[in-house]
Amino acid sequence: GGGGGEWEEEGLEEEIVVHSESLSAENLTDLVAAFCRDTRTDAQSSSAEKFKHAVITNAAQSSIKLRQRRLGMHCGVCLSKILKLHMLDTLDLYGNVLRDVGAIALLQLIRSHATLKQLNLGSNDLGVESGVAFARELATNDCLRSLDLGTEASALYPNRFNNLVGVAFGQSLSQNTTLTRLGISGVSISKLQDKGHDPQSLTAAAFGQMFRCNSTLEVLCVSNNALGTAGCVLLLEGMARNASLRVLDLSKNGAGPEVGVMMGQCLGSPGNGLEQLDMSTNGIGPNGVSSMVSSLIANTRLTSLDLSRTDMQDRGCIALANALEANRSLQTCNCSHNSITEYGGLAWADTLWSNGRLSSLSLANNPLGDEVGVNLAGVLSQNRSITHLDLGSTKIGDEGALSMIDALEGNASLTRLRLSDNLISETGGILLADMLERNGSVHSLDIAANQVSHTSLLRIKTECRRRKAAASSEEPRALQAQIRVLKKKEQKILETEFRIARAVAAREEAQRSAVEEKERLGLAQSESK
Repeated sequence: GGGGGEWEEEGLEEEIVVHSESLSAENLTDLVAAFCRDTRTDAQSSSAEKFKHAVITNAAQSSIKLRQRRLGMHCGVCLSKILKLHMLDTLDLYGNVLRDVGAIALLQLIRSHATLKQLNLGSNDLGVESGVAFARELATNDCLRSLDLGTEASALYPNRFNNLVGVAFGQSLSQNTTLTRLGISGVSISKLQDKGHDPQSLTAAAFGQMFRCNSTLEVLCVSNNALGTAGCVLLLEGMARNASLRVLDLSKNGAGPEVGVMMGQCLGSPGNGLEQLDMSTNGIGPNGVSSMVSSLIANTRLTSLDLSRTDMQDRGCIALANALEANRSLQTCNCSHNSITEYGGLAWADTLWSNGRLSSLSLANNPLGDEVGVNLAGVLSQNRSITHLDLGSTKIGDEGALSMIDALEGNASLTRLRLSDNLISETGGILLADMLERNGSVHSLDIAANQVSHTSLLRIKTECRRRKAAASSEEPRALQAQIRVLKKKEQKILETEFRIARAVAAREEAQRSAVEEKERLGLAQSESK
């Protein structure tokens, strides 16, 4: 949502990647000087030299990635000037300190570039002025495809907007026909100018209206914006029949049970196109979840659903499990942190006997107990679709772990299993390590924070590392094998084309000979007369 999506945050020591047409010596000097002014460092410092080296060694491509380098407004202004004549496709400046001055300077770059498609200015200490400016730019811009101005919760320099920015985005996107992705998570787009809550939910109403006429936006991340129940309902009412939106992140918005009911209506609408939905960390509750998931029985589009921390409890969990007995589209489901007990866990075990589509399931941080572990293990002995299973912090002990061992002896599909922070003893740990060495599919097994010795944990980690390395080296071998097959096919095609060409040439030669012979006969007949 914030700096995520296709541009995921990679840590404070972020590598610098600059791919653009070569900069002139003058451009390079100006950019390094701007960097030094922003970071208050000398041009001979190690950070300045590292920055300079990264720019000098750039490739002749079209992307610039300068994340978390403390680039300020001087770098923003400098980049807007020196990149005007470059064929730029992607500009990712997440986690810097551009502030309004640097960001607004980059607006000029957007206006002069018909090639710039992706822009990330998330977590740059931007304010309302630049937020409104970027929103209004979208009303007329017909080049930009992806814009991210969101902020992660841990960001040092978060972007801080208000409902003026939110309304401006809703209004501009009603006219925009090119943007496919917008990330504005964690930037307070529902707050009033005095930071109070907006009782009219103007931002949500603007986005709801936008969904009624926009047919190009595919990804919307508005997590952690305090939209509230009323705001989320307004947004979803407009989205109900929108066929273009594929991904929606409404997590951490204080949504209540009514939002679950409204989301159920959206997912049940024949015109809705949602494929990935994140409703995590909202107070939807068991009734709201039950209403929402009932639509999954007939839904054939949704592939990913995150309902972690929604207080679904056993009632909501059982409703979800029952709905997925008939659903054949959902592939990833997160139900962690939901106070689900043995009853909800057993409902999931029953569902997985008949559901052959789900590939990733998290039931972590729920007090499931050993009986659920045993029943899920029974499913794994037959299920061939589950590849990732997270049962961390679920009160599973040796009985559940030993059942998993027996089940995985014949399972060739599960690749990741998490059993951390449970009640597994050293004996269970040793047996799990033995199983891992025999089972050919599992390459990630986490049993940390159990009563297992360091020796057993190290044994498991070593085997997992070996398998990952083998898998990574297997991919090139598989590609090489495919290349050899394609080359053989190519050779056969060339041989066939050659034979066809020879046959065509022979036929043409025969036709020419026949014509010549006919002409000679005609000439001979005319001479005899």
